[in-house]
Amino acid sequence: MRFPYCGAKLSHPQVIEIRIRAAQGEKLEAIASAMSVNRATISRIARGKLWKELGGPRTRRSPLFQVEHVA
Repeated sequence: MRFPYCGAKLSHPQVIEIRIRAAQGEKLEAIASAMSVNRATISRIARGKLWKELGGPRTRRSPLFQVEHVA
């Protein structure tokens, strides 16, 4: 399997697994430790900022403040 990035440490199936695990709510630190990469890398993969061409669920960063709309 070819890696799109020179020196890539992760394979395509690993990237999909990261996205699935993050979407299921697993802590990014735990995923990073299991995959032997930096937590920031896991975050970028999970949000679709890295490996954009691959599928899998994307997560979004939670807003710091939740605003409720009052009707």
